[in-house]
Amino acid sequence: MTLDNSNVIALRSPRKINGYSESLLNSFNQFWQIYPRRIGKGYARKAFLSASKIEDLSIIIQAAEEFAHIMKGTDPQYIPHPSTWLNGERWDDDLSAYRSPTTTDILNDIVGWDNNILSLPDE
Repeated sequence: MTLDNSNVIALRSPRKINGYSESLLNSFNQFWQIYPRRIGKGYARKAFLSASKIEDLSIIIQAAEEFAHIMKGTDPQYIPHPSTWLNGERWDDDLSAYRSPTTTDILNDIVGWDNNILSLPDE
């Protein structure tokens, strides 16, 4: 008995590298290039895989871009490791909490000024 394979369509599974899909690794590499502190890449990759199971990767990558922008100029010791950021689901954080206070903010806190004090009364 001879099988005719002329009508068989070969199904190609997604390419995997070290057990990870190629698209997941590409997304991780994009995240890695964006994130402001590159340390613990293996741990970060594992955390990224876990995070990909609970959140859309585009949301994680966009949040990492915003986080990197906010943390620009920050001493690296104050930037969480990427695995910590991912495991803590910090893509959901209120990014304004990371904003550095301006000189005006600091002076207002010292003096105790309220922005409403300087407004003129309505006539």
